[in-house]
Amino acid sequence: MIRQFIVKQIGNGHSSSAWHDSWSNVWPLSSVVSSRDVYRAGWHSMSLVCDIMQTGSWPHEWLDMYPLLNSVTIPHFHDEPDRIGWKYNDDIAYSFSVSLAWNSLRARNQKVPWLSVVWYSQSIPRHAFLMWLLMGERLKTHDRMKACSYSANVWSKVRQVMLFDPSSSYDWKVIVDRLVPVSKRNIARVVVAKLCVAATVYFIWQERNKHIFKGAKRSEDKLFDVIFENVRLKILSFRFKDSTQVDRLRQIWKIDPG
Repeated sequence: MIRQFIVKQIGNGHSSSAWHDSWSNVWPLSSVVSSRDVYRAGWHSMSLVCDIMQTGSWPHEWLDMYPLLNSVTIPHFHDEPDRIGWKYNDDIAYSFSVSLAWNSLRARNQKVPWLSVVWYSQSIPRHAFLMWLLMGERLKTHDRMKACSYSANVWSKVRQVMLFDPSSSYDWKVIVDRLVPVSKRNIARVVVAKLCVAATVYFIWQERNKHIFKGAKRSEDKLFDVIFENVRLKILSFRFKDSTQVDRLRQIWKIDPG
């Protein structure tokens, strides 16, 4: 899979395989020329580009047998060593980076509308990751969030400390759909709303697993306190411009303006 992205820029030809490396516009030549004809011409599977440089041209019969070779010019010798490049779209980069490789290899899909609801600079990573699994329907069947009175009651308590109330429903799809239109706005009430939704989902999921596997269960009030404190600690790291809305937020979340 990765080999198709690796190309060679020929210098002296001493470190590039004539048949298996991608140095010509026909990549690689082993996909064109049979190994039997390679041996008949006096070369072998381990021949380097420098070996074919010595001939300066392809065997005449090859040009009839393999018409593609008419477009492949045997490179001229240079003193510089061969260089390894990474093919990225229609360009070749000779300065490799992990991000470049990742962008070449990863599957590309259309951006989902809820992207900014889940991933944003102020998000809590473990909460955001679970939200991503949930939104992408990647949770296992027994881990998927389902509405129940416990969840609904916890969510009802969380809504009371939000300046922006996305929905009274505990259907996470409905809640996220309400957040999508404002999700890119970097204002206090929207950021706090996204933090609250993600934290609620995370800790209800965590509580459900504890109940299933350990038989333990916290009260709705105790779980709300956990959610509140996690979001509050995150809010404490923010810098807000003073406004009536921010004053209200500080009051609700018990944050000293000083």
